[in-house]
Amino acid sequence: MKLSPQLLVFDLGRVLLHIDVDRCYRTYSDLGIPSHYEISLKTLFQKYESGNISEQHLLDRVNEDLGTTYTYEAFWSCWDAMIVSYDREVVSLIEDLRTNYQVVLLSNTNLRHQLVFEKMYQECFGGGLESLFDRLFYSHELQCSKPSPLIYEKVERALNVEGESILFFDDLKENLSAANERGWATQQVMEDKYAFKATLKRLIDIKKAPYN
Repeated sequence: MKLSPQLLVFDLGRVLLHIDVDRCYRTYSDLGIPSHYEISLKTLFQKYESGNISEQHLLDRVNEDLGTTYTYEAFWSCWDAMIVSYDREVVSLIEDLRTNYQVVLLSNTNLRHQLVFEKMYQECFGGGLESLFDRLFYSHELQCSKPSPLIYEKVERALNVEGESILFFDDLKENLSAANERGWATQQVMEDKYAFKATLKRLIDIKKAPYN
């Protein structure tokens, strides 16, 4: 892995933001959604995060499939249950990195979650995510999601950079593999984040070295 990138790209969930997907689906189970429908629900959420269907369309489809009458608030509050908290150490490291690197966010997400995690960031740190990152790239706005090659291409075009200048951090292998195909250097963020945080600290130290 190269440690001389021009651009650092960060995923959000399980990298910067603690999320608990299992808790989300437990709340759906408590709501009465059967376990056999979970695969169909995940497929609908993938379409939603790619900007291909609206919140109301998704809810209408669920009610139609299951013969239920879930209200908007009851259904979508379960979806929000996965968002837990920010990793304050990672936020601090990115703040330091931004002094010498261009840093951007690339997340598979949706408008509802965007409003939730942006409000949470404001409450925790007193500013918006745009104050932490140079650019914010969200799948629902780009109308494509990781690991589609198109989303990486759109980032390159928007920033006018080549893949070889990018270092990308994500928790999912399939997202990293797709980025590798475009020449991006990558590092998988594991659950303990030990190696990930060590890399960020090394990137900071490199720029502090007297010959830089």
